[in-house]
Amino acid sequence: MRQSWTDERLDALNGKVDRGFDRLDARMDRIDDKFDRVEDRFDRMDEKFDRMDAKINELDLRLTGRLDKLIYVMVVTSVSLVASFVAAMIAVVTRI
Repeated sequence: MRQSWTDERLDALNGKVDRGFDRLDARMDRIDDKFDRVEDRFDRMDEKFDRMDAKINELDLRLTGRLDKLIYVMVVTSVSLVASFVAAMIAVVTRI
């Protein structure tokens, strides 16, 4: 190992360090480009999730409407059966 540094050796070291930082800058630029592409993908995914939310809300409204109709039919049917049972019981009681 040398004890002293010459100007030529310092210039060579300086050039080597500069080339290393140039390579690092190029790699960082590539990484930045990758992150930009990833952000675009997240934006597209957000749009897809928004469309899915809209579809789910539409299906929820349709299902809620159908369940309301089903509950209405069940209530009307139950009331009709109870009324028929009461009428039958009254008919039986009046015959006795």
